[in-house]
Amino acid sequence: MIKLSNAIIVAFLLIITACNNTKTAPPFPIDETEFKQPVTKNFEFTEADTIVWETKDPGSLKSIPTKKFDWDKLPSKEVDFGFPTPFNKEMEAQPFSLESLPSLPFSYDSLPKVKLNIRTVALGEPEIVKAGEFSERQAATRGVKSTNLDIGLHGTLS
Repeated sequence: MIKLSNAIIVAFLLIITACNNTKTAPPFPIDETEFKQPVTKNFEFTEADTIVWETKDPGSLKSIPTKKFDWDKLPSKEVDFGFPTPFNKEMEAQPFSLESLPSLPFSYDSLPKVKLNIRTVALGEPEIVKAGEFSERQAATRGVKSTNLDIGLHGTLS
C-alpha cells in the first residue's frame, strides 16, 4: 500500500516537471484581432444627376383601405375593486352652487401692509469645486455608473 506522503510527493514532482517543460511563451499575435480591419478608400463625388419627379393625378390613385372599429365588440370583464362592504342604500346627491355661498366685498388696497427689512450682501466669486468621479455600479453591466448624495460637496453627508 502506498503511503499518502509518497503519493503527495509524486503528484508534486509531476506538476513541477509538467509546468517547466517549455522555457519560452508562445508568440503573441501582434495586430491580429478577430475583426476585419477597415480598408481606406479615396472619396470621390458622383456625377451630378437631375431628379425627375413624376406626379400622378389624385383621382387615379386607389383609396386607402379602411376598417370599421367597434369598441362595443371588444371583450371586456367586470372590474372588482374589492370594496369590503356594500353600501346599505343609494348615495344621496345634493346640489351645490357657488352662487349660494356668502360673498364679501374684496379690495386689494384694504389689505394690511408691512414694511420688509431686506439686507443684501454681495457673495463674491463662487468657489469652483471638482464634483468627483462616478463609481462603477456593483453587479451592473458595463457603462452603468452611480453616485451618492455628497457628490460635489466638501466632506461627507451624515
